[in-house]
Amino acid sequence: MDAKELIWAHRNRLALGLLLMVINRVAGFVLPSSTKYLVDEVIIKHRGDLLMTLALAVGVATLIRQLVLSDSRRCLVSPHNGPSPRCARRSGTRSASARVVF
Repeated sequence: MDAKELIWAHRNRLALGLLLMVINRVAGFVLPSSTKYLVDEVIIKHRGDLLMTLALAVGVATLIRQLVLSDSRRCLVSPHNGPSPRCARRSGTRSASARVVF
């Protein structure tokens, strides 16, 4: 199977992974830009009414990056043929290779 066929066969997972990476990068720009906004608008111009909006934006961006994207991207766009044991544990299904044998 050449690269073109492989990419085409997994295009949905690749597109989802690309979308998640873009969302992660955009959310990553919120904290650096919020510092500039905090100094220029809130502190220098004495606009304390914007402080809550700024704090909410930073909080939401942090939640998006940490809760949604960190494990989801790993589980959805996995290089393995089946789900990894960690991802299988979340979905409630376990592949044959993920079973623990004592």
